[in-house]
Amino acid sequence: MNIQYNIPQKDDFIPDEVLTFGEYWNQTTCYPGKMVAIGNPHLEECVTTMKTIKYFPTILILSQGPVGEALVKLAIELKKIS
Repeated sequence: MNIQYNIPQKDDFIPDEVLTFGEYWNQTTCYPGKMVAIGNPHLEECVTTMKTIKYFPTILILSQGPVGEALVKLAIELKKIS
């Protein structure tokens, strides 16, 4: 029987441990070995820092490279008129 795992295998190599971002990934990933949730320390520190800021106006731009610069310019212009 050939079992397919979420984590790619090469030449039947399976690591002793896989480090994950959290328990969610340990519970939802199909993997036969040991999975250790270590979190994402950088992201967790950013979240903690942001919680202390009372008001932080933010514009999030999700884009492809070629149009990203134009969208940033548009966002700056929109900020100026608001």
